[in-house]
Amino acid sequence: AARRRMRPAVAAYTVALALLAVLGALGMRDGARLMLLLDAVIAGVAAWTLLALGRDLRAWLPGRALFTAALVLAAWAVADLLAGFSSTLSLAAQLATAVLAVASVLLATAWASIDLRSALRR
Repeated sequence: AARRRMRPAVAAYTVALALLAVLGALGMRDGARLMLLLDAVIAGVAAWTLLALGRDLRAWLPGRALFTAALVLAAWAVADLLAGFSSTLSLAAQLATAVLAVASVLLATAWASIDLRSALRR
């Protein structure tokens, strides 16, 4: 922050907050759409910040582990869309499915990341 490296992230969050405020003022009241918008805004802020970091600072990111986690999570999302877990299962079954999804993402990420496996061994 002292070297102004946070400027891109601050700018991205400012734009995101302004977008959310404008959409709220325009009458966006649907909770599900708002959650999707919040997810998209956070993803946009993350993407903008990564682009602003440049190659040198992105080099330390654990790309394989991040890609694996995103792939497993996307597979759960597609499975939910196709099978309709979130609309057909009871609340307890939905919670159990969510726990399974989280566990599978964590296990796949641990499998994909040498650094994470070595940290967990300590």
